[in-house]
Amino acid sequence: DNEQELRDAGLQSMTEVKFENSINRATAIANPRQIERVVRGSVFRLDLIYELENMDEFLEDMETLGEGMKLLQFDYLGGSGSRGYGKIRFEALEADVVVGQVDDDAMTKCREILTKAVEI
Repeated sequence: DNEQELRDAGLQSMTEVKFENSINRATAIANPRQIERVVRGSVFRLDLIYELENMDEFLEDMETLGEGMKLLQFDYLGGSGSRGYGKIRFEALEADVVVGQVDDDAMTKCREILTKAVEI
């Protein structure tokens, strides 16, 4: 979502290649490898569509979704998370009704749940 901003900062590509090397302790042979990763500071847009079929389950599902998003921010996406790769942060979450009708109180509660979920 912020490709132009990163290019204006001098980046040539939206990914970078990091070279790593491991050494086999038994044979002392090097095992060089390359890892391609997204540039730090990249912003991705996320659109999530929830099909509301049961109003009784809606807020419970939003609580579960919010908890999952919060936990994901403490963890990582993909591999090599112990090296700091794949760290993410959710920002500026919005919840809107696209088609149909949803009670205003339920949507207000939904927004509160999602806002609270991303506060770290």
